[in-house]
Amino acid sequence: MADALIRGEIGVAPMVTQLAIPLEQQGAPIKWFFGPEGVPVANFSAGLVKGCAHPNAARLFLDWSLSPEGQSLMVTLGGFSAMKNGPVPRGVDAATLKPWLPEPAEYAEVAASWTEDWNHDFGYRQ
Repeated sequence: MADALIRGEIGVAPMVTQLAIPLEQQGAPIKWFFGPEGVPVANFSAGLVKGCAHPNAARLFLDWSLSPEGQSLMVTLGGFSAMKNGPVPRGVDAATLKPWLPEPAEYAEVAASWTEDWNHDFGYRQ
């Protein structure tokens, strides 16, 4: 299948950047790109749980993870920085990257067709 993807015989499938970017950097025969129409953004959050065993250690970790050093590691691992004008993975032109954070109703309009395409392309049955 990978050879067929390289030759362009199979359509490009969506890839998780934390998989695709590091694998390409390790020499895997893949090519990834972000479409010019925009890139769907997944939100993540972090915080402290009330009553956690080591709240000061958790605060220190959160502080570090949002620092330039922590955000650089996130990028090294294939993610994207939460910092404005933060580092980006090698091969990404930040000037042309168009993040798309859809409203729930907007996402609902397109999600069903995306899921159907994904299931068809990868042989999933739900």
